[in-house]
Amino acid sequence: EAAASQLKAMDCPYIDSDGHLTLAGLSTSLCVQENSAIRPELCQPGSCDMTRPMKDYWIATSHHIILETLDETDCSPMAEEGNDLEPFTRLLQEGCRCFSLALVEATELQVVLQNKRVSFADVLELLAVAGFQQCEYPIVLVLSLQQLALPRQRGEVAEVVFDKLGDRLWRSSAEMPSPEEAKGHVVVVLAPGCDMDPGLDLKPKLERGGVGSTVEDSEVVEAWQEAAKRFAVWCGQVFDRTFAQKLPGEITVGFLPSDELRSLAEFKQQSMLE
Repeated sequence: EAAASQLKAMDCPYIDSDGHLTLAGLSTSLCVQENSAIRPELCQPGSCDMTRPMKDYWIATSHHIILETLDETDCSPMAEEGNDLEPFTRLLQEGCRCFSLALVEATELQVVLQNKRVSFADVLELLAVAGFQQCEYPIVLVLSLQQLALPRQRGEVAEVVFDKLGDRLWRSSAEMPSPEEAKGHVVVVLAPGCDMDPGLDLKPKLERGGVGSTVEDSEVVEAWQEAAKRFAVWCGQVFDRTFAQKLPGEITVGFLPSDELRSLAEFKQQSMLE
């Protein structure tokens, strides 16, 4: 009866001259709330169980953040000078809880966007202030350090993170927290390597280190080990499908290139059809 009443209330282009559903009408009918695959009450804040480990959830993630280029005649607030952080503000408003940032060094540490660079310190300050205004659940901050030419710079990142985020940083690293436990905190993840993102313009490895590079790299490790005493640092590694495991008491995050992930998804879909 409900479907019949909805059909009667429809007009062109949802029904044809014979009173039958058109393609647009069928699509509209299938997309009404009553036909949703998810119960509406489960979409309300606080309606889902958020006490399981974070790995059990899909996390809204942003990668290759784009700073939109506006027309010079645009007089909107988004066109104001100094609004370089607008993409991050917009993504937070849209519910993004994971940011993947590639860092480079200029006069200061900067974040690489698609068509610009912005201050890394400013991004962290924004996350600390505005990151939890609309959503209290944790933010996962994925940092790629491989574009930093000097190991010293990679070690300095930890100090900047601690200085700007402070009490917002998740401290305990013994067990993976649930979204409920880590509310209001930022979880730091170190990306495994630049080869995971072939789209970045990377310096040849020969330019990054010489004879003393091994010693300098050990200093980077020491810097981040010292940082791990003050806040949790989850290490990223290339995902190994044949032997995927972690050491007891250690939290690692597996990384898989998007094109490989896409091919796996297509293969699984084809297998299901067969």
